[in-house]
Amino acid sequence: MKIVSTERLDITSHDAVPERATDAAQRVTVALVHDYLTQVGGAEEVLRVLAAMYPSAPVLTSLAEARVVEALGLVGRVGESPLGRVPGLRGRHRLATPLYPAAFAALGGGVASAEVVIADTSAWAHLIPVSAGQLLVAYCHSPARFLYGDDDYLAAADVRGGKRAVLTLATAPYRWWDRRAARRVDLFLANSRNVAERIERIYDREARVVHPPIDVAALRPSDGIEVGEDYLVVSRLVPHKRVDLAIAACAATGARLTVIGEGRDESRLKAMAGTNVTFRGRLPLDQVRFALQRSRALLLPGAEDFGMTAVEAQAAGRPVIAYGRGGALESVVDGETGILFPDPTVGSLVDAMRRLDALGFDSAAALRNALRFDTAVFEAAIREAVDDVRSMNRAM
Repeated sequence: MKIVSTERLDITSHDAVPERATDAAQRVTVALVHDYLTQVGGAEEVLRVLAAMYPSAPVLTSLAEARVVEALGLVGRVGESPLGRVPGLRGRHRLATPLYPAAFAALGGGVASAEVVIADTSAWAHLIPVSAGQLLVAYCHSPARFLYGDDDYLAAADVRGGKRAVLTLATAPYRWWDRRAARRVDLFLANSRNVAERIERIYDREARVVHPPIDVAALRPSDGIEVGEDYLVVSRLVPHKRVDLAIAACAATGARLTVIGEGRDESRLKAMAGTNVTFRGRLPLDQVRFALQRSRALLLPGAEDFGMTAVEAQAAGRPVIAYGRGGALESVVDGETGILFPDPTVGSLVDAMRRLDALGFDSAAALRNALRFDTAVFEAAIREAVDDVRSMNRAM
């Protein structure tokens, strides 16, 4: 298992990426840029689809773990920044925060052959330097939440008061780099209306909404699948996902809960959980799909930028109980395909769980709703965006 690293790919040279055949479907050469490949989440699933759409495109990133590259089917396509030469940094990518602007500056040569550069970004990838005549499209999952005082993100990690003041002061240079890079973007694509509003507020830029891709057909349950009694959480185990809220609500009701995922908050969550909670770690995709299809309901207790798992659960024919902020407002039809609870409290979540029990749920309605977010819809929107930005460039 190998990653194309800085030893194999001279990322400082404008000849770093060999001449590639134009993708026939698009008649355009594309390069893909991603923040870091150290975990598999929603942003990485978007990258997986983009890479399949543009099979000739190189994929450049700051840090890449071999297991993630392999899971995404990108072996042999990934160019990593010089940060990959620092021992142990891939496993602790947050320690590299001060170095990311320089890392992406170093990756600039790797996109020199591309007409269109697509940055799949929630923090850094749009910092990639492009030359005159190149087009930069940013598929934005959110402007970096830690840079702009996002309360749902910071409060969950107990960054308040003096800590927040220190963070705001320390990150001022990065906000300057971030906003400066945003001005170079030719077209912003936002993963939700929620994020489009954030882009307008922070960058003073309009963004076209392109929801993330969901493979609805792969998630559709087969006949005869028996729905179980366990509620389900599928999430990275980090503070702002508020998995602790789901654990506490299930403790209050005596309900069983299955948690799929891993992350830095795992030990704290396990310590607070009772015997009614089962942690299954990171599972293969087929097992996650089966768990979704059998779940009593998916719990989505944190405020999501979009929240792909909410749509995945509906594609699997199951309801969603979600915190009624952020992307869930766009993906869950309250009272029809799930329940939105208004406050990030145990009592509010428990009330929603009881409301769902009293609600007649129609799995066919959930499937119909999920189709609005199917992979084919995403791919068509991306092609249209690339065509539009190229047309605008020719008109200038």
